[in-house]
Amino acid sequence: MLDYNMPKMSGFDAAHILLKEDRNLRIVLFTMFDTKPVALNFLKIGGRGFITKGSDIDHIIDGIRAVYHGDYYFRSENEKDIAEWLENGLIEKIPKIKFSPLELGIVVKISNGKTSKEIGEELNLSLRTIETYRYDLIRKAGVQNSMELIEYFFRNGISF
Repeated sequence: MLDYNMPKMSGFDAAHILLKEDRNLRIVLFTMFDTKPVALNFLKIGGRGFITKGSDIDHIIDGIRAVYHGDYYFRSENEKDIAEWLENGLIEKIPKIKFSPLELGIVVKISNGKTSKEIGEELNLSLRTIETYRYDLIRKAGVQNSMELIEYFFRNGISF
């Protein structure tokens, strides 16, 4: 089980590296980002389970057991879409997850109307660092400004 929000490297990135080494690993992603793109990209790289934070302990145990026994397990608001994708093997355009947990957190704060100065104070980072993150996020998403950045996240199902 990997937490999506880990220091230095996201659980998604760690799973990707591990699964490149051994496709038979059975990995469950534990995350607060309950979005279809996160779940489906995790499936694409070979992930087997997806459990959202806040799930009951029984669901977490069931998920670990299911994945251990070779099954898939998803506890998500998007379960129906995920199951359909697994069953039908649908290939749809799913945006690749290119954002670190820190970057996602900054977008959450931007979407809540926080200024770069306020975000910097909350995260104990300089104003310049936050402005650099904001610029990089806008560039990565291929948008023009912060409003379009937030819209990009909503349009691609990357919810906060």
